Amino acid sequence: MALGHKRFCYVGRRDPLTGKQWGHDERVVAYLDTTKQMGLQNCGMYHISLDDPRSVQQAIATMLSLPDRPTAICAWSDYYALAVIHELQRSGIRVPEDMSVAGHDGSDVATGFGITTMAQPAREIGRMTAKTTLALINQEPLPEKRITVQTTLEPGSTTAAITQDNN
Repeated sequence: MALGHKRFCYVGRRDPLTGKQWGHDERVVAYLDTTKQMGLQNCGMYHISLDDPRSVQQAIATMLSLPDRPTAICAWSDYYALAVIHELQRSGIRVPEDMSVAGHDGSDVATGFGITTMAQPAREIGRMTAKTTLALINQEPLPEKRITVQTTLEPGSTTAAITQDNN
């Protein structure tokens, strides 16, 4: 999703998921690893709560006040991306002309609002969850303790190649 962007911010949950077991927030880890591996500038990580609009306002205001503000924002979910987009537009920032925004999950909100998203195969995840749960109930050995599913990038209207104006 670089599209020529070099400066990124991450907007995640105020209550980030922690721990090495169930619930560890791989999205944060992947963001940090990827920006580092690709030589991109991480302009910061901001944590918001969708229940607290002021947290979104404060995060966006802080990002926009950076001397080298980001040109792209990666959001923890499509719902977080929608809140970010709304606040950017309220602040006079055009999405994607001035700043690109991408979410995660491939939810109905991404489809409905044209948000670029990293989609998860929800049915496949549900199938694997049911199969694993039945195996646990039946006290059967699990073939894998950790299952990775393939996600797909679904481009929307919230990301665009960087232009000279926002470089």
